[in-house]
Amino acid sequence: MQRQTLVLALLSLAAAACQSPQRESAPPDFPPIEASELGTMHNVVVSEGLWFGGRPSLADLDLAKRRGIGRVIDLCLASETEGLDLRGESSRLGLEWLEVWLEGDEIPDESVDQVITALGLDDGVRTLMYCGDGSRSAMFFAIHRVVNAGMPVEAALVEARGAGMHPGAAEAFVRDQVERLRDAGSR
Repeated sequence: MQRQTLVLALLSLAAAACQSPQRESAPPDFPPIEASELGTMHNVVVSEGLWFGGRPSLADLDLAKRRGIGRVIDLCLASETEGLDLRGESSRLGLEWLEVWLEGDEIPDESVDQVITALGLDDGVRTLMYCGDGSRSAMFFAIHRVVNAGMPVEAALVEARGAGMHPGAAEAFVRDQVERLRDAGSR
């Protein structure tokens, strides 16, 4: 009888263990973003080899090169770089330079695709992305975090606002682009 009771007790424990609630998987950890400095640039933020912020000076590009940055993504409007030959200085320093076509407040889908593709490269090249005041680069960073890293949209928007993205139309743009890119990826 004792043996039978022991076997039943062991079977009960085993059954209870099999029926324990499943643990939900923890949300993925995303590389943190940290405020930083890069010469005279404003709103500089860095996350895993990606620096972004306001427009650099020519000397800032030299500093970026010395910090190991190898790629530059220019999100400036023509009016934001008057008198600066950022492309020429990038070339002189041997930096890969990507100019994104922007037309005032309108940002073509092709330009978003170009940036998100460049930011999604897993080639180990440190990148500096900039615009006039840092708001546009923070907006593109938010799209990157959602599309390339799988971050929830709302979390990416919170980060981007903290990094200098203007609220309002920029948030709607991020949401629209994320939806467009997700739809394109599901085809």
